Amino acid sequence: MARFEVEVLSSDDGADNVLLRGPNARDCPAIGQAAEAALSRHRFAIKLLFAVLGVAILVVCLLRADTLPGQPDQRTADANTDVQADAESAYFENSASFLNRVHHIQSEDLARSATRTAAQVVDTRAKHEAKKETVSSIFVVDDGPEDSSDAITLTGTNDANARVATRTNSSSSEDSDATTSTTTTTAPTTTQVVEPTFTCTTPVMLGNMTAADSKGLAIDDTTFSQCPSLALTKWPNTHNRISSVRLFKAWDSSWDAKYDRKAIWFTLREYIWENNIKVLFGTLISCNETADDADWAYVKELMGYIGWYYTMGLAIGNEVELIHKHPSSSPACNARLFQGKYFQNKVDARIQDMDKMEGFSSAPLTTVMGGYVLSGAPFINTPFAGVADFFRYVSGRYGRRWVYTWNVYPYFDPNVQVNPADPAACGIVLYAAQSFAVDGMITTQLRSLRASTQAVTGRWDDVTWLGETGWSFPQATTLHTPMSACPGFSGPENFLKYYQNFMNWDLSLGQGAHPINHVFFFTMRDSINWQMSEYFGLVPDCKSKLCKLH
Repeated sequence: MARFEVEVLSSDDGADNVLLRGPNARDCPAIGQAAEAALSRHRFAIKLLFAVLGVAILVVCLLRADTLPGQPDQRTADANTDVQADAESAYFENSASFLNRVHHIQSEDLARSATRTAAQVVDTRAKHEAKKETVSSIFVVDDGPEDSSDAITLTGTNDANARVATRTNSSSSEDSDATTSTTTTTAPTTTQVVEPTFTCTTPVMLGNMTAADSKGLAIDDTTFSQCPSLALTKWPNTHNRISSVRLFKAWDSSWDAKYDRKAIWFTLREYIWENNIKVLFGTLISCNETADDADWAYVKELMGYIGWYYTMGLAIGNEVELIHKHPSSSPACNARLFQGKYFQNKVDARIQDMDKMEGFSSAPLTTVMGGYVLSGAPFINTPFAGVADFFRYVSGRYGRRWVYTWNVYPYFDPNVQVNPADPAACGIVLYAAQSFAVDGMITTQLRSLRASTQAVTGRWDDVTWLGETGWSFPQATTLHTPMSACPGFSGPENFLKYYQNFMNWDLSLGQGAHPINHVFFFTMRDSINWQMSEYFGLVPDCKSKLCKLH
């Protein structure tokens, strides 16, 4: 047998080191033979040990992958935890009806999670066909009044009620105290047939969309509340799929009497998941803190319901710099927003709240403002619209996570002054208003906004989005510029030109300016804004299967 000798050595630093002397040379053959014999006897056991270790590592990895929140086609306990946390927020802690709706969503998630894994192996088309076979329809055709914005009343259907009851009963034994009233709830439904791959029909094809992956479509209130199952999956008049959408809100409490939030959210989530669409979520900032906090509770709940994987970013406030110009805005409100730092403090609070949600802590942040910010240099900075100071603050605190997003509408540009009796003058203005070339109104304004942003942040390439642009046909009731008197300004030809120029735009700005990173067109359907009709939709209404351009 080999012999080992132990010798204790002292190092320069006073520490003792143990030296293990190896066997003498004459012992080496015996060691080799013994090792070879031992290896031969235990070779199978060693291989088996490594195989077991490999399988164990694989299983751990798979289990870990299944629990990551927000991944596509994953229904996780984390999403339910987020919803539960939302329900326990301070604003809604005493609202039994809100908690009840939250439990609806929770029970729905639990019931569907068991079947989702099997569906992963089925292609998208087969899944759509299977849904048509087994689900029939969440939405029913209603030949109601033509004025869909006012007259459509939602009533429950047997199919929808059965699915609600099934999903609720499946979890009632586990959470009986939370679902005592949900089993008898009937779900009002909207008035359209479910078509998860809906696209409007038209013989007019305009070719392919340039930079399609960097272009998205805003979802208007009409589509959101009345026909979410008919949200467009393809850009009208093209073959390009829509890859991103902008949501202005998660819910409007005034809809509660007419529409079922749970059914609408469920349909919206299916639309987003099935078509792999990214969402820019929006939350309200106004002078009504109660309304703002209620809106955020809904937005946070919807974000958790849809998942971080599908989140493009969070927009906190839309054109807050213009609130002081609204006739109903009080002097106290105007002073509070910027000078009193209400807006800034709410931005911080929303971000801190969202960052606690697992998976959302790196989501891009933004607020959406318009061309009015260029009323000062680099931005307007008055007590009622302290935009420059606000951007200095968010740039210093959030750095490159903050995105600069602008609404630019040449259609509403008040600087356009022409003689409406002169058709030639109208034509010249139309070219500038509709052009996305270097000399167009929209690109010129976006270059100015980029330059002003650089003056604040010191960076020439901050991520910048175009939050809205579009053209109204027929004329929007909100158009109050001299262009309202120009013949055909809001006609179909100009609507077509603007949309086609948007399609062909490569997002460049020219003159050495960094391109825009992402843009949104407004909007899917015609809608109401501040109780006034606008006609920016690429589809007229929920009843129409035709594209507006046909």
